[in-house]
Amino acid sequence: MPVAEVMDELQAVGVIASAEAQARLGLRFRRGNGVQRNLEEAVRLFRASADGGSNLARVQLGLCYLDGEGMEEDEEEAVNLFRTAAAMGYSDAQVQLGKCCTTGRGTERNFDEAVRLFRKAIEKGNSDGLVELGRCFQGSIGLAQDWKEAFRLFRRATEEGNDEGECEFGRCYLEGFGVEKDQEKGANILRSAAKKGCWDACSRLGRCYEFGFGVEKNLEEAYRLYKLSAENNSAHGIVSLGTMYVEGVVVEADGEQAVHLFQRAAKRGSGWAYVELGYCYYEGVGVNQNFNEAERHFRLGAYHGHTDGYVELALGYSHDDTGARDSEEAVRLLRKAMTCRNGLHSRAHFLLGSAYVHGDGVDQDIDQAILHLKQSSDYDSSGSSDAQFYLGNIYCGNYEKCEGRRDMSQGVRYLKLAASNGHMNACVQMGVFLRDGHGVEKNLTEAVAFFRKAADGGHRIGQILLGLCYQRGEGVDKNLGEAIRLFRQEYDW
Repeated sequence: MPVAEVMDELQAVGVIASAEAQARLGLRFRRGNGVQRNLEEAVRLFRASADGGSNLARVQLGLCYLDGEGMEEDEEEAVNLFRTAAAMGYSDAQVQLGKCCTTGRGTERNFDEAVRLFRKAIEKGNSDGLVELGRCFQGSIGLAQDWKEAFRLFRRATEEGNDEGECEFGRCYLEGFGVEKDQEKGANILRSAAKKGCWDACSRLGRCYEFGFGVEKNLEEAYRLYKLSAENNSAHGIVSLGTMYVEGVVVEADGEQAVHLFQRAAKRGSGWAYVELGYCYYEGVGVNQNFNEAERHFRLGAYHGHTDGYVELALGYSHDDTGARDSEEAVRLLRKAMTCRNGLHSRAHFLLGSAYVHGDGVDQDIDQAILHLKQSSDYDSSGSSDAQFYLGNIYCGNYEKCEGRRDMSQGVRYLKLAASNGHMNACVQMGVFLRDGHGVEKNLTEAVAFFRKAADGGHRIGQILLGLCYQRGEGVDKNLGEAIRLFRQEYDW
């Protein structure tokens, strides 16, 4: 229905006589609810309603300023509107102001103030406050990290009919945050929230389809869900869609389009978007390669609470070739990474575990190493093959001070797990164990299979060892021609 017709009809029945009614009409235009979506008309109505004293209008106008909907983006003006309404006890404004305090959009970051505002909103029965307080418990935002308390708050928000709470509730089951992991249940909860119009849930359900978490893998369905959520301004959906353009999954690879999407999500305060932009600058995807810009974006990703922002910064301090090696700073950043609410901590646990193995930036402590490496290894169905390789060698007694933890059956189990997940060094090591009967029953045929997997993966030692098997007829029929071919691959003759 055209704007003029809607206004005439509502004017005739006296619906827009009050500021509050004008605000609700503006909401219809902002969302396209029963009328053609018209952001400029929504903003006009919100302004008029806010001038008339409507706190609903102040919050909606603030959200338009925050995201540049129907007007030029102005984060400080958004915060001013939220603050005015919050001071009058309007709980939606308290939540939005608290969110700005956590992200630093339009105001200085103040985690303690954010927590105070979320608690005030909860006292007024606002379920969005429950969701945001739960996120604070997840990410050590003004509170000690407590996954179980976050889960309890998300469950309560879900019971009160909050779609975003239901999204976070499903994610807890999907990732095992504060509850035993159940990916099928998590995917079903996300589907329920997505059907109710929660676009972050729609995007996270897309992730389930992309990687086969709790559902059958379906890349086309993942793309459809990412696109739908991105069209509705979900930052998670926008970044997820961008990663498909980087990798050329379902769509043709397009670095420039990926960068455009990441930049769009970054404006919404997405730490993940900043990290992906960092990778683009590091690899020269869609932009000119620029290591300084890569580091700057990793720092922004960390500032906005994304694990990988801290991890990439830590890696920069870990390498000798950067000229800025600082192992203690790397460890500090890895510890920060593990407090981030996105919870994807597998890489951080692996790197901290390896630091404990080698005494790099921390005192050597094999028990702490095992603790962190197991966290990384057990993260999801595949785990970190690097962590599994390290654990295998710890239990095989191949690192200093590992003698008291020697357990060959455990070592072999982790090495096999790493090899099955594509770790080439683990393939070679398992091949040697099976060839020599070290810790396992001797089996030349299985040894050859592991050497072949490593060789096919381009592993030079794997190629040599497989060549020796052909030269000697160990586990395969003797074949000098194949042996020579494999030796030549090694030396690139």
